Amino acid sequence: MSVVASAPGKLMLAGEYVVVAAGAPAIATAVDLRLSVRCESGGQGWRVNSPGLGLAEVPVAEVPLLEAVVERFAPAGTSGALSVESALGVGPEKPGLGSSAALVVAASAAVMREFGGSTPPLEELIACHRAGQGGGSGYDVATSLLGGVCLFQSRGGDFSARAVQWPDGLAARVVHFGAGVSSAGQLHKLRSAMERDPEAVGIALDQQCAAAVAVEAGLKSGGPELLSLLAHHERTLIGLDRAARLGIESPAYRGVVERLGSGPAILRTAGAGAGDSAWILAPSDQQLEPALASLTEAGYGLLDLRVGGPGLEIEEER
Repeated sequence: MSVVASAPGKLMLAGEYVVVAAGAPAIATAVDLRLSVRCESGGQGWRVNSPGLGLAEVPVAEVPLLEAVVERFAPAGTSGALSVESALGVGPEKPGLGSSAALVVAASAAVMREFGGSTPPLEELIACHRAGQGGGSGYDVATSLLGGVCLFQSRGGDFSARAVQWPDGLAARVVHFGAGVSSAGQLHKLRSAMERDPEAVGIALDQQCAAAVAVEAGLKSGGPELLSLLAHHERTLIGLDRAARLGIESPAYRGVVERLGSGPAILRTAGAGAGDSAWILAPSDQQLEPALASLTEAGYGLLDLRVGGPGLEIEEER
């Protein structure tokens, strides 16, 4: 018997850094690119196969996230093989679509279903992801599990996650800066900066937190009003970047900003920044097209994806 489960990648629209540091709301969307895990019980020990990662029957201990899944969700004394296929990218140039969260969600569901259980609750999935990755807010796990557009918040160890609608009058595409970034590494930079200059970084975090709350409140407005709130959110992120030296405002970042100029389209970082991917947002597709043409002419790559894809799916059992 075997079970295949798949989960989507994600992109964050609002709440980066402060969802972890200050309990602010995070808004993220699933995308239509997915990662799948097949779980097949039996054999000697737990092994991992993934052509994209160059893994063939390697012990699960060589993949910490999957080791965390097996330790938490596989019955004691069992064995099996986990086979991973991903459209979310691998290696140093992956576009930051939340592959680690999708891996935990899909693998956990596949393992539990293979041995007669049901999908673990969000709290357990977040705990598993944190154990395998060494931290994280959990917004990416929630988005991968639920799909669609997700509003997530974590306070005092309690999680809330619910579906919201993609705002009306907000056209979006995604530009990739061509370099992958470790979110854990970025958070380490932030913690170090808070120790080095707590006053300046604290003020910047407060401003970023207020901006995320304002975006949450403005979701229903859509159109130019929401776009203005998102543009302000980006400005507060750059303020945090300058206070904490996070490396977000890179030459590639500045190049996109210069290309967009004062036109209707704006850049909105889609996560930790300093690489990975970013939103290009405008009130309509017609107003978005000139900006995309300019970025393509300058050599920036656009990701071929759509927002609001379905969450976890059990694709096959036999």
